[in-house]
Amino acid sequence: MTAPAEIRIGGLPLLDYALAKPRDAVKLVKEHKRRYLDPTVPAWAYYRHLYIAMRGAANAPNPRDTIDGVVAWAATKGDWRQAAYRQAGEGYLRLLAASRGTGVKVNTMQWHDGPLTITLNNLIGLRSRGDKLLIVTPYCKAPELDQQSADLLLQIVQEACGGLGTPVLWDTRRGREFKLNARTNRRDLSTAVHGLVAKYLMEWNLAA
Repeated sequence: MTAPAEIRIGGLPLLDYALAKPRDAVKLVKEHKRRYLDPTVPAWAYYRHLYIAMRGAANAPNPRDTIDGVVAWAATKGDWRQAAYRQAGEGYLRLLAASRGTGVKVNTMQWHDGPLTITLNNLIGLRSRGDKLLIVTPYCKAPELDQQSADLLLQIVQEACGGLGTPVLWDTRRGREFKLNARTNRRDLSTAVHGLVAKYLMEWNLAA
C-alpha cells in the first residue's frame, strides 16, 4: 500500500517516533496510520489541557495559579494525568522563571518533506528582556529526551520558523532545556532529519 498524496502528523509524534525502539516505532506508525485513515477514530490529546495552561501561564500574573488549576482539573480524572501534569507543570514553571520571558503569540507552523507535513502545534513564544524571541516546544511525556533526539525536532522548527526566533525544546518532566549547539553540523543534522522522515514513510507504506 502506497502513501497518500499527503500525510500530516505533529512534531511531537515524530519526536516520539525518533525516541522509540525499532519495534515500538513500527507500532507508533501503525497507530498514526490508523488514526489518519479512519476519521471516526478520535485523536486523543492527553496533554491538550496542560499545553493550553502552559501557554496561558506564560502571560499570567501568577503562572503557578494557572498550572495549579490544570493540575486540579487532572486530579478529577482519577488516572495518571494528575501526577504527570504536576511533574511537567513544576518543571515548566522552573524553566519559565529561568527564561525571564514574556509570553507572545506564536502561530502554528508547518514543515514539509515530500508527502509528509509536520504541523508544529503548542508552540510558546517568549520575548526576553533583550527583545530576543524564544520559540518553545514543551515536551511533557515520560521518556527522557537526549540532545541528539531533541536536535531533530529543533532543526525542523528552525527551518519552519524561517529565522523568526530561536527554537528551544523544554523537557518539562526533567526541567531541562535543549537548544541547537552553534557548533552542530547543520548539513549532517538536516540529513538525519530527512533520513528519519524517509524511514517513517517507508514504515507507513509497509504498515498493515
